[in-house]
Amino acid sequence: MKNINVSRLLKLTTLTALFVSGIGSLSACDNKPKFIDYAHNGSVSLQLDYTGRDFFVDGIAQVKVQTYIDGDTTHFKNLNGDTSKVLKSRYYGIDTPESTGEVQPYGKQASNFTHEILKEANENGTIVVSSPFSIGEDGGKGYYGAPAADSTGSRYLSLVWYNKTVKNAPLSQLTLLNLEIVQSGLSWAKSTSETPAFADIFSAAQKQAEKNKLKLWSDEPDPLFNYNGYEDISLQTIKNEVVSQLLDPSHVNSVAGKNVRFTGTVSGFSNHNLYVQESFEDDEGNVTYAGINIFTGMGAISSAYTKVGTYLQVVGNASDSETFGFQISGTQGHWPAALNGNPESDCLVLLSAEENVGAHELKTFEYTSSELQSKYKNNNFENLYCRTKITNALTVKRVYVNPDGDEVTLYFENTDFTAYIPFTYHGDTDRGDPWMTAEAFVGKTFMVSGVFAYHKTTSGKINYQLVICGDSDLVCITPKEGTTVNYPFSVSQAYDNASSAITNVYYYANGKISQVNKTGSTTNSVVVTENGKSITVNATNFADKDYADKILVGSYIHFNGVPAVSGGVVSYNNGHILAAYIHGQVEEDPLTTAEALELAKTLKVGEKTTSSYFIKGTITSEITLDESGRRTFTITLEGVDFLITGSKLGQGVKGEEIIKGATILVKSKLENNSNVSYTTYYNGCQVVSIIK
Repeated sequence: MKNINVSRLLKLTTLTALFVSGIGSLSACDNKPKFIDYAHNGSVSLQLDYTGRDFFVDGIAQVKVQTYIDGDTTHFKNLNGDTSKVLKSRYYGIDTPESTGEVQPYGKQASNFTHEILKEANENGTIVVSSPFSIGEDGGKGYYGAPAADSTGSRYLSLVWYNKTVKNAPLSQLTLLNLEIVQSGLSWAKSTSETPAFADIFSAAQKQAEKNKLKLWSDEPDPLFNYNGYEDISLQTIKNEVVSQLLDPSHVNSVAGKNVRFTGTVSGFSNHNLYVQESFEDDEGNVTYAGINIFTGMGAISSAYTKVGTYLQVVGNASDSETFGFQISGTQGHWPAALNGNPESDCLVLLSAEENVGAHELKTFEYTSSELQSKYKNNNFENLYCRTKITNALTVKRVYVNPDGDEVTLYFENTDFTAYIPFTYHGDTDRGDPWMTAEAFVGKTFMVSGVFAYHKTTSGKINYQLVICGDSDLVCITPKEGTTVNYPFSVSQAYDNASSAITNVYYYANGKISQVNKTGSTTNSVVVTENGKSITVNATNFADKDYADKILVGSYIHFNGVPAVSGGVVSYNNGHILAAYIHGQVEEDPLTTAEALELAKTLKVGEKTTSSYFIKGTITSEITLDESGRRTFTITLEGVDFLITGSKLGQGVKGEEIIKGATILVKSKLENNSNVSYTTYYNGCQVVSIIK
């Protein structure tokens, strides 16, 4: 946090003086103080030729703007040499007020000042970036050389020179933007020890801005900064303004610049961006959803705020960025570690993910890729910034990896939207190597989920994308040679994937039997149905003959085979129903511990089942209790152990009945927990009854 005298900024005194930004001021006696334009009078100059140079090799280059960040940070690209690598410039010798993760008075003005100058120079003139060593100790020529990154390892201290109107401007016609920002009263001057010839000039420029009471040195409040409290607003209102801008780029967002407070459920978190969504019901019972992205600042925040499904109060500044689109920023410092901060001015957890059931429970929109594409192309943004799942498999045709190698964008066959991975992705939890090259993705097929969002390019084009928020959002289902795909589809996913089946590759799926076809006592096939989509499974054999009598309508099964479409009928040929996963999902027909263990083993690490299961067994271990009174123990049936974690007591069940030797019935989701392997899901486990 930079030190700003807020009381000084807020103090409104009776002034007879007129302050003129960037020019000077009139005293009470109408005597204009002397103003020296250090940035344009030749006090500083660049004398090292930039022609044909590469910044990363020579420490100087002519550049173009890649991304506008704030008042003292801009991302550029070389016009010569390595034109693919992003140059993240941190302006040397200055420090403007914050305008992103944290918002301070005059931060937006500083950001706008830098943006407007560079935008004009980028379009009509010249921009040159040089390292501090491009200036000699006497103010003359410095030297060429590869620069070193700053303490972050990715940014470079830079002197930024410009000419708004002259292309390839000569050195004598370049202005040092760093100095101009200081003399305009929009930045503090910092140490310029690496360019000692500029030290006195930067200091003089700041003292002059102070004397003339320019911008952050004035007694005037910043008209672009909201000094008032937070305005309660709904995500629906914010979304309406965002959609209006998408439909009409000239629309002025009425929420922009306001300090706002709203509620929403976490739909994703990645790379310092938190996504939340909320549902709204009108008088006629119609439900709509709205969401937004929140920049949480570069510091770490508690995972309690970022877990998907958590219901939050959020406070921040609504900002409209030409680069990043509309977002909530200015939240830095408002994520209290104790989670019980000030309800008026802090971001708070209102309901944990486990507690959030009912009205604010997270909804996931599910579409085929063609359905999603049709919606946004027809200006239907019902799922904007909301959790979204694509039900059919997508094959990657092209990949863009950013120059730093830590962000990946996937382009798919037959779709216009992309998947954006802003973190180090691991496509196979059994491997330690990250997937951060095009070769790792191209030609492979994935099941994709994420947060549906958009991104503005520097040319103003809108690109729609699914933001991947974790490894589980992007699951590769392309088998390694000679193996099957063990990622289980839902029936709908299996149905959608059948039309593009890979020859002789077996796919697994889970589903509920809707029809059994028999010849005598032999089951020829079964039909599984979900959401109106049906698959015929040609059951040629069973894992265990003893389970043949459980192939019943209403049973849930786990099956595999080669998907095919013939005469409009989707079938799994060479079907193999795995009997260990057959269950009736009823209390009277619980899973054995062996069945529960086998079902849990189908899950990826960190994954849990979507349904709860009844499991029967006898307690064979000591019982441990946690602080919440939840019990953990092992149950055994026919020599097979299964771990029960974090169980609550069902209605009528007494704690003293949960003892070693008791045979019990448990209802729970199943989980492949990275810490304790296969177990019941801690937050969804309950002892239903004592059998004996």
